[in-house]
Amino acid sequence: ASPETFPPDTFNSGFMILKPSLDTFNLLLHLNSIVGSAEGGDQGVLNNAFCPNWYNVDSTNKSCGRLPWIYNVESHHYETYKTYQLMANKPLPLVIHFVSDGKPWTILMYEYLSNEQRKLFIEPMKRLNKQIQAHLLWRHFFYKATGDIPSNNEFLLSINN
Repeated sequence: ASPETFPPDTFNSGFMILKPSLDTFNLLLHLNSIVGSAEGGDQGVLNNAFCPNWYNVDSTNKSCGRLPWIYNVESHHYETYKTYQLMANKPLPLVIHFVSDGKPWTILMYEYLSNEQRKLFIEPMKRLNKQIQAHLLWRHFFYKATGDIPSNNEFLLSINN
């Protein structure tokens, strides 16, 4: 798993690979009933189950499967990381993580609404200003994979104006 951006002392459960088993399932149910999760979701339970000392574990420890941060660059950090990547000769992010609101498939839906309907979403869309490049990149790969005709990105590009 890759590091959580905040707090950085745990792994982020948004990008991880698990081998399903009944034993693992039962362990997760048990831990959830006695410890729960600080953030109220799955992430705390998964951290407690698979690697409770994740922050201090060496990247070579196979049982915790620690990945570098470039496997979990949050969409609002994408532009900053791209600059850092160019300055420090680092690899491009391998996974862009769209957390909470602003999932790319939801934002894409707005492109197909009427101008009248779009007015309802202008204010929430303004919060995405640092994520626009990440959304455009997601759309590029989405349309390439699906073969669909791309939208003109008019609404997404207009929110910064």
